[in-house]
Amino acid sequence: MGENEDLECEISFSDSTMLEGEGIYSNIKKIMKKDVGDRDWMLRTFTTIITQSGESNFILHFWGNGDVYVIEYAPSIEGVYYNLDITALSSWSQVYGWHMPKISDDLIKKDIDLWKHFWETGLVGSDLLDKRYGVRDYLQGKEDNELEK
Repeated sequence: MGENEDLECEISFSDSTMLEGEGIYSNIKKIMKKDVGDRDWMLRTFTTIITQSGESNFILHFWGNGDVYVIEYAPSIEGVYYNLDITALSSWSQVYGWHMPKISDDLIKKDIDLWKHFWETGLVGSDLLDKRYGVRDYLQGKEDNELEK
């Protein structure tokens, strides 16, 4: 897909629809509406992200409602909680009109500490972690502020 100067990463997809729509949710949605009409859809793609940390690989599911699920992840740096892979994916997803990435339950179970870290920092979402640990502190404060308005 090319380099994104704002995010300082390069991202590429194996799926032809993601390539055609340049990864932009609104473009993908239009393409899929022509292809499948109003039916639900999901695109599965092998994704490579290149950052200053190196190259990481993902299997991602992009859903018609804007959800993005990380199904598999091969990091650029093993065993490191701070690398740019997840930050780049999270930023890219939201800039290009998708929701914050969610992590599949199976992937979380492989390394719960790693994914809990990224969930706590607000880079990813997870229903499993929400159920296990509750509402994240910064989200709780946001909800409280919204109730006061």
